[in-house]
Amino acid sequence: QVIYGETRLGGVIFYQEVFLDVLQQCIAFADHEIDSFQEIYFNEERVATKTVGVGNDNFYNVNTVVAPDGTTRTVTNFMSYEQRLGAIDQDYTEIDFSDRWNEEHKAAGVAFLKGVYNYSSSQFPNGVPTLSALIRGKKVYDPRTGETAFTDSSDVQIGRNPALILRDYLLYSGIATEAELDDDAFSAAANICDEDVTLAAGGTQKRYRCDGAFTTEENPQDIIKSIIATMGGMVWYSNGKWSCKAAAYTTPVLTLDEDDLRSGLEISTRNSRREGFNKVVGLFRGAETSWQPTNFPEVKSDYFVEVDGGEESTLELDLPFVSTSTQAQRVAKLALYRNREQLKISGSFGMRALQLCVGDIIKINNTRLGFVEKQFEVVEWTFGLNNEHALEVAMTLQEISAEVFEWNAEESTFESNNTALSSP
Repeated sequence: QVIYGETRLGGVIFYQEVFLDVLQQCIAFADHEIDSFQEIYFNEERVATKTVGVGNDNFYNVNTVVAPDGTTRTVTNFMSYEQRLGAIDQDYTEIDFSDRWNEEHKAAGVAFLKGVYNYSSSQFPNGVPTLSALIRGKKVYDPRTGETAFTDSSDVQIGRNPALILRDYLLYSGIATEAELDDDAFSAAANICDEDVTLAAGGTQKRYRCDGAFTTEENPQDIIKSIIATMGGMVWYSNGKWSCKAAAYTTPVLTLDEDDLRSGLEISTRNSRREGFNKVVGLFRGAETSWQPTNFPEVKSDYFVEVDGGEESTLELDLPFVSTSTQAQRVAKLALYRNREQLKISGSFGMRALQLCVGDIIKINNTRLGFVEKQFEVVEWTFGLNNEHALEVAMTLQEISAEVFEWNAEESTFESNNTALSSP
């Protein structure tokens, strides 16, 4: 497993031994160093009180556990555990009585727990408990500070920041090298993710967080998609560099008009019925759902339903790496509003467009189409030669507006901002 952010999950037993009435199990959670085991669970009972073992700061004797309904029971002398965070040079973990597990065995680079159980039919009426943990996962590098860490302060969130996690995963998976990462873009996206958002129920929350785990057998493309989904953003490879952008409105960087065109424009005015939707539903998992996949409150626009002839059309947007319903709704509404900015144009432009890149917002003036500083986001960008061997930049542009990123945007503006045509 690979763990990013904070999440609760189980592991894999890779060694166990019984001597007399004592069972000892080694359970692996990740193939990398983690920040910490925040909470330990035996089945669904959370460790409430514990004492540190004599001479071993990583060993704990469990005294009491608490059930989900709040019931507390005493388990002193029946359950213990020892933890290793997965450092390459981590200490040897002693397995009492064993002549097969010795100082040669350290599980270097593996984050694991050793569970110890003294047999009792009354304490374990359903057999050996399943050990799981709430874990703060992989430490990641922050190009803004040069620090590799897991922090969750009021200012920055290095270990839970989707942009920094994406950067780390591109390296970890071998998709990219350090030289192929545009750290300016990743830093800008990380700053957006770290912004505070005011919640309707009071308080604030970081705009975007990423909390989840996966196994290395999963398709890297699916993993990248899940990470990107947590910040409603995009990732691309251009000019030998990987870059990303978190969903947020940015000031237009350039204005283009008819003089910049090197071809005609291909125009798509609306999404097809299959591509359009007016309601978003999906799953997330976090502390408020006891870490079980659960539906977040649906995001629906009655105005959009009316525009679509009264017929509901639903997008299922599962967010496995989002751990709060508020963030899930925020990402869902962003997807809903983006979908209503339906106008898309593509064509070839002159050398002024060379300064643009994917994710930039620009303005377009075009008298024939009725565009007066109409804003578009660059979604595809290619530089090369045309059929006449002249240099040009081919771009695909998607209409965008600041209202897309506002929770309480006036929804009618998405239908009325297309053009400013002259009277017939």
